Amino acid sequence: MTTQDRCVRPTLYRRPLGLRVEPAANAPTRRPGGLRYTGLVHARGFTLVEITVVIIIIALLAAIVLPSVNSMWRQRNVSTAENMVKGALESARAAALRRGDRGLFFYLDDGVQKMAPIQADPIDLSFIDNPPTIPAVDLDGNGMPDDQDNMVTRPVASLRFRISDGPILTVPAPLRVCPRVVVDTDDDNNPMTNPPAQTLLWSDLELSNDDYQAAALTDAQKQRNFFTLVFDRDGRLSIDRDIVIHDLDRDNNGFGDRTKLRVDKATDYYPLTGSAAGAATPFESLPGAASGVVMDDLVVDSAGVALNFPGADGLLVYDDDAFRQFPPPPSIERRKFVQERSQPYYVGRLGEIIPGPVGE
Repeated sequence: MTTQDRCVRPTLYRRPLGLRVEPAANAPTRRPGGLRYTGLVHARGFTLVEITVVIIIIALLAAIVLPSVNSMWRQRNVSTAENMVKGALESARAAALRRGDRGLFFYLDDGVQKMAPIQADPIDLSFIDNPPTIPAVDLDGNGMPDDQDNMVTRPVASLRFRISDGPILTVPAPLRVCPRVVVDTDDDNNPMTNPPAQTLLWSDLELSNDDYQAAALTDAQKQRNFFTLVFDRDGRLSIDRDIVIHDLDRDNNGFGDRTKLRVDKATDYYPLTGSAAGAATPFESLPGAASGVVMDDLVVDSAGVALNFPGADGLLVYDDDAFRQFPPPPSIERRKFVQERSQPYYVGRLGEIIPGPVGE
């Protein structure tokens, strides 16, 4: 064997202790396992398929979650409206027990439903019974002494409620409150039909009416957004009671200072019952009323007749935006919606609001 055929054993090199070997500046580094890298990082993006999958997952989650969120939000608004009305009614009843008739006036202000506190405003009954003897002065030139402009007898005074000084509350949109009577029928059935036919107390046209000045309707006081709910001095709910609303117009612009509704002097009103129901009737026609009764700053229609907002016996809370999506009369879809989808609330003897089943 020659020297070239022998395996030459390499000589091991041992680094002296404390000696550190620095790699060259441009020398490639080495990963564990022997892989080399040069310091350049190549970022990998998302493919179209991956982006599409993520979008589909987000859409599916939104489809599952959003209805629940919307339902929770609507229920929150319903609870807010219920608590608001309940608190206002309890306050009105407590005030009625202390000071006489009190209640709430529901109305629209620029498309938003509001609740204003009201109280019996029979002017000053002691003044009515014992008018002062002072010289007649007619500063406003209406042909009547100023001290008698608002002098009415007790029968007429009992109709008039004025807007109180308390806060005016706003019903959270798109919810609104209407009297339960809007979907009621009379008690006289026609047994010859199956099922027995009943007469609607409100027509479909009256149910859809938004204009509180709509004198063209048969009964001008039938507006689902304009009504009252009143307690008497014994704390009992006053139902179907004729009520005209008095809102001062201090700046004489023809609109009430608090409700912004049209107000004016009035000699006539629309009674709810009696031989003249629904027709303009003079205040002086009331039993025991004096002749020539004129009352200032009453909410009136375009004909100058005081509108009557009779006391309701229960409430319905409904979604007005959904209500308006259905076609107006002669379609009956709006009435069906209110009947089937509204939340009824009954007012107990103590002023508590008692919820009933939806669609009852």
